[in-house]
Amino acid sequence: MRRARLLFCGELPPASVNGVAISSSRILLVLGARFDIIRVEEKRSLGRPRFSSLLKIFRVVFEGVELSFKVMRWRPEIFYTTFPTSVFGGVKCLFFIILFRLFSNGRILLHVHRGDLISFHKRGRLPSFLVETCFDWSSTILSLSRQQSLAYSSITSTPVLSIANSVDDCPSMAWRPPAVPRLIFLSNYLPGKGLDTLLDAFKEIRRDWQVELHCYGGGDASRYAARVEAESIHGVTIHGVLDEKDKYEVLKGFSLMVLPSYNEGQPLVVLEAMAIGLPVVSSDVGLISEMVGEDYPYLVAPRDSKAMANAIRSYLALSNPEVLSKRLITRFHDLYSPESQKICIWEAFGI
Repeated sequence: MRRARLLFCGELPPASVNGVAISSSRILLVLGARFDIIRVEEKRSLGRPRFSSLLKIFRVVFEGVELSFKVMRWRPEIFYTTFPTSVFGGVKCLFFIILFRLFSNGRILLHVHRGDLISFHKRGRLPSFLVETCFDWSSTILSLSRQQSLAYSSITSTPVLSIANSVDDCPSMAWRPPAVPRLIFLSNYLPGKGLDTLLDAFKEIRRDWQVELHCYGGGDASRYAARVEAESIHGVTIHGVLDEKDKYEVLKGFSLMVLPSYNEGQPLVVLEAMAIGLPVVSSDVGLISEMVGEDYPYLVAPRDSKAMANAIRSYLALSNPEVLSKRLITRFHDLYSPESQKICIWEAFGI
């Protein structure tokens, strides 16, 4: 008896190293136990910036041809893709849904990994049309949380189920606060990740504390390295990508993770910190407050460097950070463990 076939279209590692790609890869790994997985991987545009728009359009057309061929060749029962919160991404998503519906009567599962879909939906007629049409033409919408599911249900009659992100459990990696205060920023070097805000906050903190800041991530970090040098911000080290196999070992050597991002969904780096009990100071964006708990004391408004500095100072002055650490570990196991994610995956994809 042949297994059901599932067609996935979207970003995957190693071509893309971001939260959406990593989460999709993790879900596909679980689904591989019961489905034959067919992939249409998003291709990265290469070339000069002035040709980037043309190359993006060419890439989408190429992927659409590949998707159509694989639908006609393999007749998958399920089409699984993600919805990006941009006009170009929404148009691309609708294009792929139309192609699948032309050649198949299978189910369409649309996954929203972002925390800003409702605000994108309210941005104007075109974003509203793209969200509502993609939602209504899908069989199931997948959100990151029950809170999101309720919000999405207000704009579509399509069933909405939630699959929270997860990361590997690491019971052997017990966190203990180091003797010297050390902060870690772990994110790609993109403007929206808020590293400039963190550097502003760190300059204030250095007036009172002998503290280190270590930054890890992919992408071009040269602008941040140049700023650190130009402004003589002592105690900051700019690193490259943190190897996945070493991640937890590195994380447990820090006092605090700091996430100053301006926009997030359900960031994996926060889950990785929670998995080993590493406390977090973060911008209050996306679903982060839901992840760590509404009464978590170290969430601040985005782009507010003074509030970020005050929150970090307040944490560093704690006499018993282990209490906060245990609370985060418990919350991770209760809500975001790999086992709980698998249950939600099978509920959504079971046929």
